[in-house]
Amino acid sequence: MGSETIQFLTLVFYILFSVADVVSLKKKSLTGHRIFKPFLMPLLAGFYLSSSEVSGYTGWNGGLVIAALALHWLGDILLLVANHKNSLSFYLGATSFALGHIAYFVWIICFVKTPSVKIIAIALAILVPLYVLMAVKANNAIGRGRMFKGLLTYSGVLVLIAVGAATTIGQGPLYGSLLTLGGFIIFIFSDSIIASGKLGTPIAGQPAVMTTYTLAQFMIILGILVLQG
Repeated sequence: MGSETIQFLTLVFYILFSVADVVSLKKKSLTGHRIFKPFLMPLLAGFYLSSSEVSGYTGWNGGLVIAALALHWLGDILLLVANHKNSLSFYLGATSFALGHIAYFVWIICFVKTPSVKIIAIALAILVPLYVLMAVKANNAIGRGRMFKGLLTYSGVLVLIAVGAATTIGQGPLYGSLLTLGGFIIFIFSDSIIASGKLGTPIAGQPAVMTTYTLAQFMIILGILVLQG
């Protein structure tokens, strides 16, 4: 089976399984969710690897993308088996996601040769006030316990990766940077939905979380493929 065939099949099945997962959640079928979700990141990894082979990309830092997807897959599994928000599986899952984001961030560091100070300043000016607002709301809702500290740490990683994604602007095709940055912004929104539920002020349900999550991951991978050429 050729790389182009694998590329096509993994993309089609990623879309189909993503839709099936969201539909399962809408129908409140946890069984369907547990069946489809574990396949998503492996399918996306297959799409990335086959797409890289089709384009002739042989850079070593592609391994960082696979590491990010593998850590996010592990996070998916751990969160699936977490029976409540304070369980060990929940914290391990969140940690795995944070490490996956860091793997993406290292890829960006390797890709960006001369980051723009102006872009970094603009990104920080937008994201830091939002981070502070989130911290104040979290402190008021849950106090300064273990969950609060974990939320601050994880949110800090999200701010870091969003700033990093912004620095890809001007380093390659613009639409690649916009796809990557847009993907991380949607990822932040997806995690904000989860956080709002943990803070007792849910803004949306699980179908919205999975819709934004699968879209964000696909946009990030597509953006990276464009940038790496």
